[in-house]
Amino acid sequence: MPQGNTTNTSDNYDYFAPVAPTGYTFKSTSSAVTVQNFPSGTVNPNQINISYTPLVQTGGFTFNYDPTAQRTPAVPTKISVSGVTDQLFSASSLNVQKNLTDKVLAGYYIYKITSASGKATSGATTDATIKAFFALNPSFDTTTANNQYQVTLAPTNQLGQVSFDYNNSIPTNPPALPSTIQLSGLTGSDLSFVMPTLEPGYVVNEVLGPDNKTYSSVTEALKANDHFTTGSNNFKVTIAAEKQMGTISYNWASNVPGQNGVAGELQATLPSSTSIWGYGGEQLSFTPNIPKGYAIDKVVAPDGKTYVDGSIQGKTALEAAQAANPRFIVGANNFAITLRALSKDITLQVNIDQSSGNGAPTAPQPYTIATVLTGAPIDATSIDKAQNWLNDWITNNASGWSIKDFLSPYRVSYGSLKDAVAGAGGVAFSEVNIYQANLVYNGKIDFSSVPTKIDFGENTISSVEKSYQGVLDNSVVVSDTRATSLATPWTVSVAQTSPIQEVMSDTGAPVMGGISFMNYLSYDGQVLTSNPQIIHSTTSGKTGDTVVIDGKSPSLFTLRVPIGFQKADANFKGTLSWTLTSAP
Repeated sequence: MPQGNTTNTSDNYDYFAPVAPTGYTFKSTSSAVTVQNFPSGTVNPNQINISYTPLVQTGGFTFNYDPTAQRTPAVPTKISVSGVTDQLFSASSLNVQKNLTDKVLAGYYIYKITSASGKATSGATTDATIKAFFALNPSFDTTTANNQYQVTLAPTNQLGQVSFDYNNSIPTNPPALPSTIQLSGLTGSDLSFVMPTLEPGYVVNEVLGPDNKTYSSVTEALKANDHFTTGSNNFKVTIAAEKQMGTISYNWASNVPGQNGVAGELQATLPSSTSIWGYGGEQLSFTPNIPKGYAIDKVVAPDGKTYVDGSIQGKTALEAAQAANPRFIVGANNFAITLRALSKDITLQVNIDQSSGNGAPTAPQPYTIATVLTGAPIDATSIDKAQNWLNDWITNNASGWSIKDFLSPYRVSYGSLKDAVAGAGGVAFSEVNIYQANLVYNGKIDFSSVPTKIDFGENTISSVEKSYQGVLDNSVVVSDTRATSLATPWTVSVAQTSPIQEVMSDTGAPVMGGISFMNYLSYDGQVLTSNPQIIHSTTSGKTGDTVVIDGKSPSLFTLRVPIGFQKADANFKGTLSWTLTSAP
């Protein structure tokens, strides 16, 4: 009804709904109404309701990583959402909160959410950041670009540790293990640690990495596990005692016969060097290889000192060196052993064949031919002295016994001691140095009786030349006790070794210028001289006793005394020598 018309006249009115706001579209109006008057202060009944429908809007959440993050995985795919104009994102058909959370990879969290206008919300955790974002009640804008959000992911902190342990091959009381190292870093960030300095003599044996693989060194383990992960970041370093090496070497002392220009012959080969090993601090012991005939002269030990017998009271050179160096050290564990030749007695042992004859003598104590160093020559003078000693002993103690042979220490038979020594090499051996002389009973041939005096009596002076027969006080008897098979021909001879001459009655000394009966004494018609004259001989062996001259029979000794040799009150004396010779 036109304004000012108070007449109650009915009419139709056309109304135009306002243009729909941006992001909305006209939907409907309420049904037509009849205009009514209404008292002031009451509800106006003359209202038409116009409905608008919000338009569908789209949006999305795109992911990226904080630029400081390292080794990031693939970016999660975009989350697309839809709603209508001015609708809160939290009320969209898609559960945005859950989808955002589900997109976050292990080891990361939503650090911030940034709108298209650059406004960002952030939090210390994914949950905190999402809560802060939705606390702003974000809604769908009519501009699609304004519904796009950037979700920034940041790495979370990861923990790990480096632990240490010993392997099974370590000595007693090893040094304390290094303290456990605590590791901390962001997911994907560089993982590294500095290996503590180990005690000398200890090394890394193996490393068990976070990937559960074993590595030979810390470097290799870190190379394969160079960043923090969401799994294990633990390393286990196994430490082993490092093998400490040593050598036992040998050398000859400068005076050892047979080397270094020293006369003689080595009786052993210089022992080969041997290796020893052990862990630092472990007990060090070894038994050297010492050849027979030699001994340790000195030992140079790992401490650089030289040890000899008595360096430590009551200990040998080796015992002293080992006592001063009882354990393996970190470094060289070398022992240099110098060998000396031992002093050896070269002896001659006399063996009596008791079965070869009666009345066997008791063997003498072994005779020391010489005392020399192992390998040293046995001098000829000492050998000759030993031979002479044996000959004298046989003569004085073993009449009728003879040397069958000589045996060398190798029990090889020789005809003489000299040959036995030469045949054996002529030097002192490292072990047995006993030469043996084997004696057998051959019997003997000897005078069992000889005259000690031939008396021509006391005679008166005559005016003519006289001849006198001597009277023997004993018979000349040869006794041959040799075995028949060993008996050989023999002869007896006599010689005037000192002519009958005038001697002083009181002293028996020759009278100066006195009478001498040289060439006047004869036997069986033969003048006796200083040359032996055979008076009896056999053509074959003849055992038993043989009377060559019977002292009771008329004597064949005749002294011719010229007239001029007959002198009153004078004494005369001479000497005869009897010789028994047996053919070989």
